[in-house]
Amino acid sequence: MKLILFLLAFLPGAALAQTLPALYDVIGVADTDRLNVRAEPSASSEIIGDYPFFQQGIEVTAFNDDTTWARVNYEERTGWISARFLRERSGQGGTATLPTPMSCLGTEPFWFMSIYDDQIEFEDPGADTGMMTFGRYPIIETAISPRGGFASDDMIGFVSREACTDGMTDRTYGFRVDFIRRGNGDDVSFSGCCTIGGFIGN
Repeated sequence: MKLILFLLAFLPGAALAQTLPALYDVIGVADTDRLNVRAEPSASSEIIGDYPFFQQGIEVTAFNDDTTWARVNYEERTGWISARFLRERSGQGGTATLPTPMSCLGTEPFWFMSIYDDQIEFEDPGADTGMMTFGRYPIIETAISPRGGFASDDMIGFVSREACTDGMTDRTYGFRVDFIRRGNGDDVSFSGCCTIGGFIGN
């Protein structure tokens, strides 16, 4: 099946919050210490985990009102880490581009999607079609749009910068994906969440 896919980028924005989600590295933590992840944006809040002093690529999905705390996904829940120990990774493109690689998932039915610079992968374990589907399709065009988009002979959808929950965990993602795919002769609507930081541990 010949598929043509394209990505559409995001409108540029000036404010810090408009560039989120984004990846950050841990800085300023002693090599004998670890950076705490707390349940709420407060130094007195419960510690739910921690990162090593050398941790890189933490996906920040939001800041509190005074930008002193950063919201992250840690294991199966949302947590907060002190923003003064974080430095934004360079070269992420702000809101002018769709950040890649990006991993997306959805439930009812379960499906998985990975978006790279030059291709997109889609996996459907078979809940809607009765058989597993896996495709790796080239991305051949880019453009500017308020949302990132992809299309093929049997699938079209968009990725938006907005809060999203997966219905299985207490995580809050910063990207939402919606698309329509033909399965069993019908057009089936899918919705899910996406991350640029990976699903496990951060």
